Amino acid sequence: MPGRMGGVQRTVKNVWVYKIDPARNLMWVKGQVPGAEGNFVFIKDSVYKKPDILTLPFPTYFAQEDEDVADLEPLMADLGDTDPFMAAD
Repeated sequence: MPGRMGGVQRTVKNVWVYKIDPARNLMWVKGQVPGAEGNFVFIKDSVYKKPDILTLPFPTYFAQEDEDVADLEPLMADLGDTDPFMAAD
């Protein structure tokens, strides 16, 4: 008689979570997700890999000696109209 499959916990490491949509109960990941459709998946933070960037490169702007930094305003990037990670309906 052949061996039985399943019933054993599987672990997949270094899976990147792109986005979580709690309204639709969806999560976008890059990588494998073991198990059948409709089954539960246990997810936790990685303990194996250190962050790629430990500290940000501050300061990011060096003012000229005669420049008044009180007049500067932060720049914000345009968000765009479409969400690249949202599934098309």
